[in-house]
Amino acid sequence: MDLLTRDQTTTYVPPNDVIKTSAPEMKVNYTIFCLYSVGSANEKLALQIISCYANPALAIVGFSANMLCIEILRRSGLRKPSNIFLLSLVVADSMSQLQSMNFGEILMFWGPDQKHSELCGWQYGETVDFFLFVSTVGIYVLGGLGGCVNTFVPVLITAERMIAVFFPITFKKIVTTKTAVIAAFIAYAIWIPWVLTFSTLYQFYRIPIYNKDYYSFVALGMKYFKNRPLYDLLNHYVFQVFSSWVPVAIVSVGCTFIGVKVFYTLRL
Repeated sequence: MDLLTRDQTTTYVPPNDVIKTSAPEMKVNYTIFCLYSVGSANEKLALQIISCYANPALAIVGFSANMLCIEILRRSGLRKPSNIFLLSLVVADSMSQLQSMNFGEILMFWGPDQKHSELCGWQYGETVDFFLFVSTVGIYVLGGLGGCVNTFVPVLITAERMIAVFFPITFKKIVTTKTAVIAAFIAYAIWIPWVLTFSTLYQFYRIPIYNKDYYSFVALGMKYFKNRPLYDLLNHYVFQVFSSWVPVAIVSVGCTFIGVKVFYTLRL
């Protein structure tokens, strides 16, 4: 799960422009322009359909399916350890899907009634713009947390199955409702500090433009650029590794051991 890289297909960052931010003492060496403003009409239309319609529609379908899964798990019994893990997985998946329905980000790139359509940003007034900034970063936090947990919960499910296969006699003593709840809580808790830390790197920019108009947008702030090597190192070699390759490797090895154990047990 990448907590820094966002979809940059609709933005271009000129390196030499200097603009004032909402904080008077700070300056940033870039302004955000819309790349589609120099692209063809067909490219713009295709990108708009994907961003504004296709991705949110698929996310709504997935979110609805997850709500159905929650109801099925509720009727099956939420005191079962396996159902607790599945519920945690469904909730995490729903959180990650919010990123495809991030209305603040969609409005930043495709918002209607923009006075200056060449600029990617919000042009609805300071109060509304700041609300969109808060909601956008909030969805980044929820989506980032959900994405990290989404790959970690299968590790817990694999561990539960391994205990059931290799220690069937003591399984019910080890895997209880209490231990399942604690494990699911830890799956979320260990990622919260990291996700919140990265969320503080985003800043609200309100930029003066022509005729006393303003436009606003969210982007990585000076806190990130001052410590860029450190944050990039953590992002690429901590988050992306421990939220992708490590869980996949653990689940793969665990499933292999389970398969071998079941195979030889059935042959006896």
